[in-house]
Amino acid sequence: MPERKQRFEEETPAGFAVPEAWRLVRDLMSHNPVIYFADFTLSAVIGYGAVWVYFMAPNWSPLQVAAFFVATFGVFRAGVFIHEVVHMPGGKMTAFKAYWNLIYGVPMLTPSFMYANHTDHHARRYYGTAQDGEYQPFGLGGPGRIALYFAQVLAIPIFGIVRFLILAPLAWISPRMRAWVWRSASSYISNPGYRRDVPRGEDHRWWVVGEVLCFLWLLFVVALFASGTLPFEYIIELYVLSVVAVFWNWLRNLAGHLFLSDGKPMSHEAQFLESVTVVGTPWLHELIFPVGLRYHAIHHLFPAMPYHNMPECHRRLMTQLPANSGYHQTLYSSIWQVFAVLRRNMRRHQVATTQRA
Repeated sequence: MPERKQRFEEETPAGFAVPEAWRLVRDLMSHNPVIYFADFTLSAVIGYGAVWVYFMAPNWSPLQVAAFFVATFGVFRAGVFIHEVVHMPGGKMTAFKAYWNLIYGVPMLTPSFMYANHTDHHARRYYGTAQDGEYQPFGLGGPGRIALYFAQVLAIPIFGIVRFLILAPLAWISPRMRAWVWRSASSYISNPGYRRDVPRGEDHRWWVVGEVLCFLWLLFVVALFASGTLPFEYIIELYVLSVVAVFWNWLRNLAGHLFLSDGKPMSHEAQFLESVTVVGTPWLHELIFPVGLRYHAIHHLFPAMPYHNMPECHRRLMTQLPANSGYHQTLYSSIWQVFAVLRRNMRRHQVATTQRA
């Protein structure tokens, strides 16, 4: 067991005081639709508006370069709302769920069903195992694992096109193909070994609706390029923009945990302890960890908590829990400090592996 988790369990034999923390924050679980609609709409307007400027501006001009970075962060932020969508209870915030999918999920080929597998990342029996699509044991590996992790970024935009333009119609006509597509090609993940569990009898009507809408959208875009309405040079520019927007998400994900799992299921307390809270330079880390993701330890403690209540939750936990509580052990001043810890753990593992060999 990694030293930090072992020390935590020795100091708190009963584990983190979840009931005590819940008592402090149980009034913070209600979603505010006004905040969601306003924040997402503003993020989408900024992101899409910057994309338009990026295409219209002269190539390599300062305006195009500035619009490029604004577009990548704007599109990234608007997309991160999918994380909120999949955690919203069924029957709640249905208007926002539909709105997000129509405005962002379909045009960006990321309908929310493609991220419903995220619940495996929070399941006690799956977190940190091969059945966790968002986890790899980076802390127990070498630099090559991280290099392969980031190499996936280059394929994600292409995967979306293939998934909805080619695989989707094949799945509509072949039940056998549909089973494979839904299991192996219906999840945006960073763990290539992950295979989605699709229970029998699960309602997939909205999956098909999402597939049809994405397919029709792609046909429309293809028609724009084929007719000459859009120049083919936009394809490369759009691909580069998409890759960088995905890169920000990959970078954010790499700083969300310490990634010390050995592949076996971890207790809720151990999952929480190796999750990260980034507290320094709020304006900068809001770019990299938008929509409350810099409070990742809180999110793993209370997955259904709305992002707009996380700052208040953090304040209460900091002021009302003991200074030696587990939550205080999740605090990091910057993303660079998280990466330094990750690098140190990787080096320790390599030394230990060499000594055993």
